[in-house]
Amino acid sequence: HSTIITIAIAVVSLFAPKLMEKFNFKVLILAGAILAGGSTVAMAFVTSMPAFYTLAEIKGIGSAIYNSLLITTIINKWFAKKNGLATSLTLSFALVIAT
Repeated sequence: HSTIITIAIAVVSLFAPKLMEKFNFKVLILAGAILAGGSTVAMAFVTSMPAFYTLAEIKGIGSAIYNSLLITTIINKWFAKKNGLATSLTLSFALVIAT
C-alpha cells in the first residue's frame, strides 16, 4: 500500500509543473485533497486487494497533487537561494509522514 502510494507520488510529481500551467492552483489543491481523502474513505469499504491497490494509486495521485505541489510552490516563494535543497529536505520528510 505505502509502496504503491509512493510510486504514484513520484510519477505524478514529474508532471506537476505542467498541471500548474494548465489549471488553477486552488482547483488543483482541492482536486488532490478530494482524490486522496475520497480514496482513503473508500479503502475502508473495499473487500478485494486489487481494488484496494487501485485506491492506493488514486490516493498517491491526489497526495502528489496537493502535497508536493503545495510544498514546492511555497518553498520557491520563500527561498531565493538554495530552494532545491529546501525542497528536497521538505519533500523527503513530507513523504515519510504522508505514508
